Amino acid sequence: VTSNALLFGDAGFRRGFTAWSEVGESGSAQRSRRLRASHRERLAWASSRAGDRVNEAVRALLERRSSDRFFLYVHYMDVHDYALRGVSYARSVEEVDRAVGDLLDALTHRGLLEGAVVVLASDHGERLGETFPVPGRLSHRGNPSFGPVLRVPLIVAPARLPSSEAHVRSEDLHRLLLELAGAPGGPDSDLARDELLVTETDWRTYRQGRWKSAWSRRNDRRLLFDLASDPDEQRDLSADHPEVLARHGRRIATLASRTAARSDRGGDILSTAERERLRVLGYLDDEGRGGAASASSP
Repeated sequence: VTSNALLFGDAGFRRGFTAWSEVGESGSAQRSRRLRASHRERLAWASSRAGDRVNEAVRALLERRSSDRFFLYVHYMDVHDYALRGVSYARSVEEVDRAVGDLLDALTHRGLLEGAVVVLASDHGERLGETFPVPGRLSHRGNPSFGPVLRVPLIVAPARLPSSEAHVRSEDLHRLLLELAGAPGGPDSDLARDELLVTETDWRTYRQGRWKSAWSRRNDRRLLFDLASDPDEQRDLSADHPEVLARHGRRIATLASRTAARSDRGGDILSTAERERLRVLGYLDDEGRGGAASASSP
């Protein structure tokens, strides 16, 4: 059950699900209308995919389930829409917290949490007024991806992670879900366990262990942070540790070459409709380059 317009069935996300439900309007048309709409119309659009509407769709699917053994994916957008709806970020978090509680109550009432594992995560964090050595973009758009954008909530119950301080990436969460389902673990990762590579329109961001660097695609600007002594990424140490920066640069070049998207059909791997959808949602700019933070590893 998804309320995220990026997760639409026609693009293949429906594959493997026996039931698929999209809550609220989806696709590029709704985004284009929303940008031209009045405040009342934008508020109505956000309300159409609010947490209570999502939970209504979940309950409807639960009533039609064929067994009590299943994988349920639920996507809430209330926090993403906080500015659109004119509420505070904190209030939107409370509203999603309430929606998740209602969902767990519904599952408990049906006896579906017995023997189940619940995973709560987010696709990105949010900048809320923090300042850094370079401005970057506000909200969740990164460029470069400082900590507030990359750090997301993650709750797994019953506990399945080695510790609350573990470095967990999207691909690690993917592997955890496969493991819980008793499925094969998928292909080997291009990244070492303590590595992270994020590719964006204007920057590449790389982390290994305590060191994190950001590399501008527009000029020669480089940033280097020691997360052990400076977790808030306030002190650029690129001039003090050129050897670390050089090592990161070589590794980024290797990973960029290894993980680059290639098309067997020659040319663009996105259809015109897919490209337009990504553009109006802010994930491509007018020249077709990626605009939002995304891990480059599969």
